[in-house]
Amino acid sequence: MIHPLLALTALLFYGVAFAATPKINTELEQKYFSDVRCKNEVFEELNGMLATREWTLPSAREMDGSRRFHTPTQITGVWVEARIFMNGEALLRRITANYVETRTFDLETCALKQAARKSRELFDSPVASQLKFSDRDVRELLDENPKGLIYIWSPNMPYSYQQRLKGKSGVEIIREIGQKLGLKVTVVLDPAASGGYARQLVSQHSYMRPESLRSVQSIELSLRAMRTHYPALIVYANGRLARHGYPGLGTAEEYTKYIRGELNELQK
Repeated sequence: MIHPLLALTALLFYGVAFAATPKINTELEQKYFSDVRCKNEVFEELNGMLATREWTLPSAREMDGSRRFHTPTQITGVWVEARIFMNGEALLRRITANYVETRTFDLETCALKQAARKSRELFDSPVASQLKFSDRDVRELLDENPKGLIYIWSPNMPYSYQQRLKGKSGVEIIREIGQKLGLKVTVVLDPAASGGYARQLVSQHSYMRPESLRSVQSIELSLRAMRTHYPALIVYANGRLARHGYPGLGTAEEYTKYIRGELNELQK
């Protein structure tokens, strides 16, 4: 288990403590975690990993019958995956953009087995001339701005940037809403997009800006389903990101309704 002092040190180092108590998904916990073997030790470890327990169930059962659950932690850019097997065994993974730590439990003694760390490169490294938008950048945004919007566009999804709705593009609509509501607007790029093609489009549209060429390299945004469809929008306030983003192109009215609703939730 992570020592409480080390956990606190990490939290202070990153400067990302939640402004409000996270909303534990008790419904999922009661339904799927009640019969987990070594339950006390599993939850003790989850607390040591700073998991907020805002669980989501991203898919149906795996081929072996197990289920995977994801939750953010109190450190932006670090998530926890809990895999629950049909025999009640639990496997926990601490996920970052650069490595995964796996933790399992001895089913006879409930002792924590030695954690295994595996380094990995989650994202393809952008070319030298292509800027990236990482979890560090997300943390800085949340730390430096009381509230704002992150909008991901893709040159492969024309609705992301072309002028469609009442002669305006999604980027223009989001910037206008941001100005009206006093929100910092950050526009970043689909990580799978061609940097060359994106630069060409930015140069052709006066409402696009050079900073919108930063390629998203963030585990935090990825696990908040911000890479399932473009454009994608997410709200943040009080040092916290909304639990879910807004996929696809919306009208000014639709975007505004989503944004106001999420801001209200983040204020609680």
